Amino acid sequence: MKDSACAYSVTAWAHLVKKKTGYACSECGSYADVQAVHVIPPSMGGRRTLDNGRALCLRCRSQGILPKGRIRFNFSVPESTALVLNEYCADSGRSVNDVAKQLMADYIYGNVATTNGHLFGDRNVRRVAVSVLYTVYELFTSRCAAAGLSPREAMKSLIYCHLRPFSEGKVWR
Repeated sequence: MKDSACAYSVTAWAHLVKKKTGYACSECGSYADVQAVHVIPPSMGGRRTLDNGRALCLRCRSQGILPKGRIRFNFSVPESTALVLNEYCADSGRSVNDVAKQLMADYIYGNVATTNGHLFGDRNVRRVAVSVLYTVYELFTSRCAAAGLSPREAMKSLIYCHLRPFSEGKVWR
């Protein structure tokens, strides 16, 4: 069995991932505050293998850029919307990641012209993270900037608008 295919304990995995780069950040080379991070997080099916680990300093980690041109896009939605989103995903057989990527693509290419329905004021929020191609994220953020929206607020609104018919009982597949 290849060493990179082995699953390790958390401590051993973190040590070996950082050791691969000589305990330096794999992006900028800094030795300050280097952490082992998953390329594909466990919540998305990633395992503690050496191929799925990367040594990053806090500054580079906060930028969210992943290898192979992908970025983890984080946003929060109200708890009530998250519950409807999860129900929709279970009913439609799609993942949250697939729904978010489709909404981003629809918004980029003009299939969704409006982002009405922002949900402000709901203090109970759930954080959502999706993995998308960096080029798609750049197109999405530039379209959001042209509309005067932050990408996080635009995504929250797109999800809300997309789920409105489902939450009103107009179920589709």
